[in-house]
Amino acid sequence: MKYKQIIFVTAFLSFVLFPGIIWGQEGEEGPEGISEISLFLGASSNSNETAFTIGVDYQYRISNVFGVGAILDHATGDLKSTLVAPALFLHVKNLSFTVAPGAEFSEDETTMVLRVGAEYEFELSRFAIIPGVFYDTERNEEATWVYGVAFSIEL
Repeated sequence: MKYKQIIFVTAFLSFVLFPGIIWGQEGEEGPEGISEISLFLGASSNSNETAFTIGVDYQYRISNVFGVGAILDHATGDLKSTLVAPALFLHVKNLSFTVAPGAEFSEDETTMVLRVGAEYEFELSRFAIIPGVFYDTERNEEATWVYGVAFSIEL
C-alpha cells in the first residue's frame, strides 16, 4: 500500500469510526488526565531483514477515548535506525489504535514515516503489559512491520 493510500484509509476510518466510538463511550469514566510512559521491546522486519527494536513511548490521556504523545524507537542490526514521532491514540476499551507521522534517522539519510498500529492493554493496577503491532511506511521505500510488547506505568 502506498503512502497516499494509507493516509486516505486512516482519514476515512477516522471520520467513520470516531463519532460512533465517542457516542458509545459517553458517560463512562475513563483515565482522563493520566500520563503513561512505556518501555517497548520487540522487532522490526522488512522483506530483507529483522532487527531487535527498543523504544520509549509517552502518552497523555486527553479523555477516555483520545490520547496524545510521542514515540522514540531504535532498531539495531542491519536496519539500524531511530524513529521519532508525535502520536495520536484512539482507545476502545483495552484496544488502542495509533497514528504517528514522524521522521526516521539512519546513518545515511532522514526519511518521513507514517506509523499506524494497534495494541491491546492488559491492566495490572498502575502497570500494564501491552502487546502491539505497527506498520511503518516510508514515502519511497519498502514498509516495515514493528511488533513486540510494551511495559507501561501510569505517572
